[in-house]
Amino acid sequence: MTAFHSDAPVLIYGATFAGLGMAYSLGKQSILVERSSLVGHEYVNSYRPGHGLANRPTSGIGQELYDELVRRNIVQADGAVHLPGISPVLYHFIRKHDLNIRMMTEITEVRSSEDGYEVMLYNTSGSQTVQVRNIIDTTSTCGSSHLWNPPILAKSINAILDGPPLAASIGDSGRSYEMVQGGFPSEIYFQFKVDNKDNWIVARDKLHQFWMNRPKMLRPWKLAAVADTFDIKVNKGAQVAAMGSSWLPSCAYDNFMEAFEAGLSYAKQEVSPNDLIRDCK
Repeated sequence: MTAFHSDAPVLIYGATFAGLGMAYSLGKQSILVERSSLVGHEYVNSYRPGHGLANRPTSGIGQELYDELVRRNIVQADGAVHLPGISPVLYHFIRKHDLNIRMMTEITEVRSSEDGYEVMLYNTSGSQTVQVRNIIDTTSTCGSSHLWNPPILAKSINAILDGPPLAASIGDSGRSYEMVQGGFPSEIYFQFKVDNKDNWIVARDKLHQFWMNRPKMLRPWKLAAVADTFDIKVNKGAQVAAMGSSWLPSCAYDNFMEAFEAGLSYAKQEVSPNDLIRDCK
């Protein structure tokens, strides 16, 4: 195991939209750790289009990212979005702005220290221990900590449907599902609510059982693809997690650009100057 002191005093967990906004704002003062090879997964891979995307972000870098998505026909003028097209733009964003990020890296242990935290990381290069002053988790379930279970308001398993376009969003009276128009006419996002305690196997089975016995009004659409991660709803804003670290869940916001802006804002307003290193390069 290799031990070293990181030049980046703030560790951000999760390459979420909030995490990317925070990493951009903090620059080399942060290291962003992501356990998978995916970015923006809390929206992109959960098939969550969100609401309110017709409104442009307020920050300069947020407007730059938003305009790039519009230019590439990923976000439409009315806010409809083609989620699968977002990931390449985010990878380009990471490279263009030289974000300090480690993909496919697990946090295996966190220990308190005099200067903050000792964080054990594991990836294909082996195990390493990083000394940081602050940990900010942006994932939906606070995956950096095994000592705390964050409160979940609602959970759904989503899918992409293929079929006729929607004139407006469709849902049932019991609010067990919602259908939202995607960026292309035949691209429909289907959000199916499940119990907060359901695991992936149970939730997926519920979705398939519902779809095989779906109401007549849903017969024109075909199930094209099922998301590979849950769409989770939690309260907005930062909370104190285990061992005094922070949890700013990116999934809490109405859409991915709002989450990106929240990450920018948190880094500028809430990260203590004492956590940063002067002249960090």
